[in-house]
Amino acid sequence: MEENFDNFYRDCALMSAVTNTGQNDEPRNFDKAWYHQNSEKRQNWRVAIRKEFKDMIQRGVWDVLERSSIPEGRGLIGSKWVFKEKHDGRFRARLVFLGYSQIPGVYFSNNYAPVGNDITFRVIMVLRLIYNLHAVLIDVETAFLYGKLEEEIYMEIPTVYKEVYENPGNDKVLVLKMAMYGLVQAARQWFKRLSDVLITLGFNPCESDPCLMYRTNEEGLCIILMYDDDNLIVGSRKAIDKGN
Repeated sequence: MEENFDNFYRDCALMSAVTNTGQNDEPRNFDKAWYHQNSEKRQNWRVAIRKEFKDMIQRGVWDVLERSSIPEGRGLIGSKWVFKEKHDGRFRARLVFLGYSQIPGVYFSNNYAPVGNDITFRVIMVLRLIYNLHAVLIDVETAFLYGKLEEEIYMEIPTVYKEVYENPGNDKVLVLKMAMYGLVQAARQWFKRLSDVLITLGFNPCESDPCLMYRTNEEGLCIILMYDDDNLIVGSRKAIDKGN
C-alpha cells in the first residue's frame, strides 16, 4: 500500500489520539474468532483467516509431505493464530510460527536484521526540503512471506487447516520454504530478499547504513530507506514512479 508522505504526520497524530476504551473483544484463539458470537464479526474474522491461508499458499510458504519423511532427530514446531481489529476497521488474522521453540544452530544460524536509523532518516528529510523532493511511504503486505529460508524447518498442520482447505490427514506435515511471522530469522530473510531485488534494479547500498539504497539515472535521484516492511521513498517524481 502506497500513501503520500505528507499525510504521514497526520496519521501518526490520529493514531496517538486513539484511547483504549477497555472494550477490546479481539479473539484470543482461533475458536473465538471462527465462532465469534457477533455474526458480522464472525464473518469478518473468517474472511481474514481465509485470506491469510490464501496468501501463504500463493507465496509458496510451505509444501505438504508425509510425516515419515521428516529426517531423524528433527522435530515439529507448532503455530498459533493472532487476531487484530485495526483502528481503520480492518480485521487481520496472522498465522504465527512458534519461534521460541527454534533451536539455535539447527533451525537458524543468524537472525539479525538491520533497520534504518534515526540519523539517516533526518538526513533524508533535510535533503527532501533542500531539493524539494517527492516522498511516499510503501507498506509491503505480508512482507515476511517473501523471505527465502536457508534451513529445513518442519511444522505441524495449522489449526483447522481443513476448515479452509482439504483435510490433509494425521500423516501429513508441512516443510517451510519461505519465512513466516514468528520465525526468528523472518525479518533477516525479508531484508536480504528486498536488498537483492533492489540491487538487481540498479540501486546501490549506502556504506554507512545498509538500509539506505539509492539510484541515480536520467529520471533523477531515488532513495529508499528500509524499515522492516515499511519503506520510505524519496526522490524526483519521475524516478519514484519509474521505480514503482
